[in-house]
Amino acid sequence: MNKDIKASLDSVAERLLYGVMSHSEMVQYYSFLSLPHYANEHGHHYQEESETYHKYVRFLIGKYNYVYRQGAISAPAKVPASWNGAEIFNVSDGDRKKYVAYGLKQWLDWEEVTLDVFQEAANTLYMHGELFAFKMISRMIESVESEIDDIKQYITRRSALINSNEVLEEDKYEEPVKKEEQIAPVTPETINVVQ
Repeated sequence: MNKDIKASLDSVAERLLYGVMSHSEMVQYYSFLSLPHYANEHGHHYQEESETYHKYVRFLIGKYNYVYRQGAISAPAKVPASWNGAEIFNVSDGDRKKYVAYGLKQWLDWEEVTLDVFQEAANTLYMHGELFAFKMISRMIESVESEIDDIKQYITRRSALINSNEVLEEDKYEEPVKKEEQIAPVTPETINVVQ
């Protein structure tokens, strides 16, 4: 396989894998902030990108008889180290707003770089006549462009309300369940036995 083709195919696989890890981190990030809308949004993208990654590596094997060997990819550090050992209840509303804005900015920056990587790979593959790979990556580009549009809409809607007391539905804080309120212990009195 031509080294330019291999480098392009690898760059897409690496970006997909790192994207899966990033969305997983962001699920934790927004879950810690008790913002389920954002956590669910990233969970959806985690599932979608995980499926895309697995389809892509199967494509590499089927089309090129090539097994992608990931290099040393370190896990993305989206969750601040200072949160280790902290409790959800320690986050103020003002800090929560800052963390949401920061998380959206990180997400946008990540996806814009992903778009550049995918476009460069698609162009290289097209120039080398690898049209099937080009088409596959072109569909990924469309998905990333759509995701970027969604992120920009979040940012725009939040910016419009920045000086008001209104809160977007997705920014509403959901009171976490305190540890002692989570689940009652299972005892014979708490179990309804149907005979």
